[in-house]
Amino acid sequence: MSQYKLLNKEDYITILVNKLSALRTNRVTPSILDNIAVYIPSWGATFKIVELATINIPMPNTLLITPYDSKVSSSAIEKAIRESNLGVNPVNDGIGIKLNFPSLTTEDREKRCKVAKELGEEIKVKLRNNRRDMIQITKSNKDMIKDDVERYEKSLQIEVDNMNKEIDETVKLKQVELMAM
Repeated sequence: MSQYKLLNKEDYITILVNKLSALRTNRVTPSILDNIAVYIPSWGATFKIVELATINIPMPNTLLITPYDSKVSSSAIEKAIRESNLGVNPVNDGIGIKLNFPSLTTEDREKRCKVAKELGEEIKVKLRNNRRDMIQITKSNKDMIKDDVERYEKSLQIEVDNMNKEIDETVKLKQVELMAM
């Protein structure tokens, strides 16, 4: 029976935290740039910004991107940021690229809270699907008696309920962070 296990609880929480980190709060973090792909024509490849530059936070609403090879990658990074849906206009001062993020309105924060809740629900669906698969595998095992299958299902449900509580707590923490001025 031990061979039938849910994904590790930390796996689900890690996936959720990574997705939530892309939601911008009033304090900007470099992780907001993680999903932006930069194509460098002369190199013929696509990179993440963090692979092409250092990212600093000189002020709470500002990111400063300093490309390692500014001649080659600076304009490509600038173009990728413009084409993303960040809602900022990159300013290239020759040394680096500045991103000045406007303060979030209450409406923006509320929208992000809804997105956080949706991300939590998405992880819960993955968890439920994993639980369903584990139960199907257990029921298809002809070596297990019915009582063992029922006990396994109950213990699995307790584990899922605990993980759902932790997912909810993680989402609530992010929502509190989002609503903070």
